[in-house]
Amino acid sequence: MKNSEDPILEEKVGKYAKQLHEDIHLIDGVYDPFNREKYLAGEVAPVFFGSAINNFGVKELLDTFTEIAPPPGDRPAVSRIVHPNEKPFSGFVFKIHANLDPKHRDRIAFLRICSGKFERGKFFHHVRLNKDLRFNSPAQFMAQAKSIID
Repeated sequence: MKNSEDPILEEKVGKYAKQLHEDIHLIDGVYDPFNREKYLAGEVAPVFFGSAINNFGVKELLDTFTEIAPPPGDRPAVSRIVHPNEKPFSGFVFKIHANLDPKHRDRIAFLRICSGKFERGKFFHHVRLNKDLRFNSPAQFMAQAKSIID
């Protein structure tokens, strides 16, 4: 049984189930089945249907993306190549937002982890500044939700 024929779908989407069945059959007729190898080679891109504002399809998109996305790869650094399976923590800041809240002098740095494990409160060496920094309140974001990470 296809997911579109699941009886729970009728219960969840109600009067829109018939239209959803028709749309799925149309998509099945137009698009080839997903091919991960072609995706990883950059030949095709998956298409997801959903609505973040209605929280429809968001979890499915994230779950699917983590399943099909390529594993972490090597990252070139100034002096060498950083491999994702290295034990020491390494990462780079790829974006900084400043003064998002006019009442505070806040800054948010977005960090891509390249190797190792991040630990809250631990000192990390900033290569360009050649000094050690500690992050006491690192946070992760998901939509409007912000939570402290360890």
